[in-house]
Amino acid sequence: MKSAMHKTSTKVKKFFKKNKNQKAALTRTVASDAVADSGTALQAASINHPDTGPSLEVGPVTSPERGTMSSAPPALETGLQAASTRKSGIGSGAVVDTLESALGVLKEVSAAFPPLQAAVGGVIECIHIYKKVSGNTEALGVLAKDLIKRTAHMREQLNRDDMDASEEKIIQDLANKLDGINNSVKKQMQGSTSMKVVQKDQIADKIGTFKKEIENAYEECKMDLISAIKTDTGKILEAIALAKLDHSARASYDADVGEEYARRSCHKGTRVKIIDDIQKWASDPNSTSGYWICGMAGTGKSTIAMSTCENLDAQGTLAGSFFCSRQIPECKEYRLIIPTLAYQVASYSRRFAHALRGILGRYPDIASKKPDEQVQRLLIEPWQMLEKTTWLDATLPVVVLDALDECENVEVMLKPLIAAIQGNQLAKLKLLLTSRRKYAIEQLVQTNFSAGGNSKVKKFILHEVEEIEVQKDIHTYVEWELQNVASEEQMERLTMLSGKLFIYAATVVKFVKNDVSEMVTWQQERLANLLIEKKSEDLEELYTEVLKDAIPTKWKRKEQEQAWKILHTIISISKPLTCKAIAELLSLKGDIVEGLVARLHAVCYISNVNQAVYTFHLSFPEFITSTQSFGKSYNGPAHHLHLSQICFQKLEGLRFNICNLPSSFIPDAEVEGLDWKMKENIGETLEYCCQYWGNHVKMAKPKDILMPHLKKFLQEKGIYWIEAMNLMRLLPGCGETIEMILQEVNTLKVMEVKDLLLDLRNLLILFGSGEVSGMTPHLYLSIIPFWERKSRFSIQLNSVLRVEQKLVEGHGAQVALLHAIGEVASVMYSSDGTRIVSGSSDRTVRIWDATTGTQIGNPLHGHDNYVQSVAFSPDGTRIVS
Repeated sequence: MKSAMHKTSTKVKKFFKKNKNQKAALTRTVASDAVADSGTALQAASINHPDTGPSLEVGPVTSPERGTMSSAPPALETGLQAASTRKSGIGSGAVVDTLESALGVLKEVSAAFPPLQAAVGGVIECIHIYKKVSGNTEALGVLAKDLIKRTAHMREQLNRDDMDASEEKIIQDLANKLDGINNSVKKQMQGSTSMKVVQKDQIADKIGTFKKEIENAYEECKMDLISAIKTDTGKILEAIALAKLDHSARASYDADVGEEYARRSCHKGTRVKIIDDIQKWASDPNSTSGYWICGMAGTGKSTIAMSTCENLDAQGTLAGSFFCSRQIPECKEYRLIIPTLAYQVASYSRRFAHALRGILGRYPDIASKKPDEQVQRLLIEPWQMLEKTTWLDATLPVVVLDALDECENVEVMLKPLIAAIQGNQLAKLKLLLTSRRKYAIEQLVQTNFSAGGNSKVKKFILHEVEEIEVQKDIHTYVEWELQNVASEEQMERLTMLSGKLFIYAATVVKFVKNDVSEMVTWQQERLANLLIEKKSEDLEELYTEVLKDAIPTKWKRKEQEQAWKILHTIISISKPLTCKAIAELLSLKGDIVEGLVARLHAVCYISNVNQAVYTFHLSFPEFITSTQSFGKSYNGPAHHLHLSQICFQKLEGLRFNICNLPSSFIPDAEVEGLDWKMKENIGETLEYCCQYWGNHVKMAKPKDILMPHLKKFLQEKGIYWIEAMNLMRLLPGCGETIEMILQEVNTLKVMEVKDLLLDLRNLLILFGSGEVSGMTPHLYLSIIPFWERKSRFSIQLNSVLRVEQKLVEGHGAQVALLHAIGEVASVMYSSDGTRIVSGSSDRTVRIWDATTGTQIGNPLHGHDNYVQSVAFSPDGTRIVS
């Protein structure tokens, strides 16, 4: 069937190509000649049949004089043919061949599509009938060709995605409508017992009506099919979402990520050659499976990726996209890339979605697995089912991954994905990658262990493009942005200074324009001052100029110190904060922070969405943290030490029942106005310190200075910290922070701090693993009272109810399994100590987070009795029970 469809498709294309020019010249001549001689033809028919009178009958007819006749009146047919021959010099054979060729192709197309074969056969009969009556092959030829396209398109659409019962009914309805139209035509044409002749314009009207009815039937069917497919795909995607396939909605190229993260495509008329090259690669089935664009910061990789996505999407070949970003949490998480691509490809292909839904049914916890298993289950297996169809014969889907270097530990995901591409496990799927020229990424992309080292990924180094080509594009961009500000000479100068870096030109534009409402004269002056100094064609020089303007040396020493402290904090904090929060951290007035950010408008901005401060491009923080020739040098460890001390100071604000919850009987989710209470009592600054104090401690040096602060915090505020994090729905972050700090203190050999951390971790496990974690006050009512007498935190909890205990002398992660349904019959740690698997009397197997005790995924069913033994495989990717 696949071969037959391919041959038919080829024949359709050849037919339309061959007859494209012939159609206008040939059918136009025949039609005009037939009209001119219609009177002669009709008169001849009337003379040959004096007793019949007007008729449209074309089937076998009995005449008093001639008996059984052929299907068409000889005089009428001969008259039309003769007229055509006399006037045009073209024999009727050419006209007939053109129409007959179209009908032949239509017959083949419908034959390759069984549900419509019989009905389309009836349409072909009607076309033959009208041809013999009127000889108007132009209108009938147009109809035949239109039907070829409609039937072929419908066949391709349904070949792409399996039909369900509702769609089969839609096709059957179309066949029924066509049968009704066909029967109506035959009834009209066979309505009398003798041949009658009518005026040609009446025949043309009937042909027009026939054509319109056929077109309407097809169009209605098409719309019904589109609606049915969208509805079905929507249900599948909903099922996939419900199956907890975590995906990042903001990673898609066209996602609304707000002005602060806005992804921009190339300016019109720029990067034309590289985009054309990518387009040729994407549409060439014989080209490499992968295409890697690498280049230094500011060369325009992401804008090229954006333009490519827009082009591919318009062509219907963009199957998925993931734009990494250090500034958007869900877009820098490598664990989300494969699930996101799987979800997007499912929305692109319903057949893939069907296969994926089945896989999620078999592996419901696949989203928590390692990337190698995710690639196998979520991409390779459903894709290979898609490969069995003929759809991929005519389509080359493309997936785009942008800015891989901005995704933390992306190599973990990239390794199995590239291996699948190199091993041809995702045949006919194209993969476009962009990143900086990072060694780890280059090693993965450029090595193919399965093919003797010949990579299936094409490498393109963006910053090695001929400078004259890049300069031309930059000049086009500058000309558009500064058309009312810069002279041609200044544009040439700026283009030259930019070299190959688009980011240089873009930064200058922001620096010069500042405010769109600003007077052009001021902008011109700022540009002139920037260009008048002789400096190298280097981005660092531009950033230096921006800093000189923002933090001038004429300021007082205290003002300069404050400005540099603000700037260093902006690039050091773990997530963007508002000017107010930055000011609170640094004990400064808010207007001082706002003023500096405004002066740094060329490199920083305040988001309209959350009012947080962001940098435009990653190259600016990198410039600040590197050795520089202007201003106060950045000492990362020392500044993180300072921020750690600030965090511990702010954490002193934690207290018992910080949000004044009225009752322990009300779940947190039902507490009226809880978000407002958190905003009032915790606030942005304390929330940040709760979340990220561990990050600053980890990067601070020397750490021993922080140990007294850390000890005091754990003893006096550790439990309140857990309370606040639970209210903010960030409890898992407590476990991550504790584990991170444990690794740090192990090297310092501060046993007292380590013991405090271990105690707090055990408390966290008991609280986090129980159902009471949904009601924060129960940390004090249901957990603390049963805590060990020797706990180092007991001195802080004198006002809380206590329960004497003598039997339980220690807590561990295994206590967290107490709320599992049924008796726990078996338990085992994973080799890396991060997970626990348990088997229970309720015939289920469960997986747990060893740090917090929270359950991972849903219980695994299948046993018909007690689960008496469980174990992890050595690599931790499989469980046996």
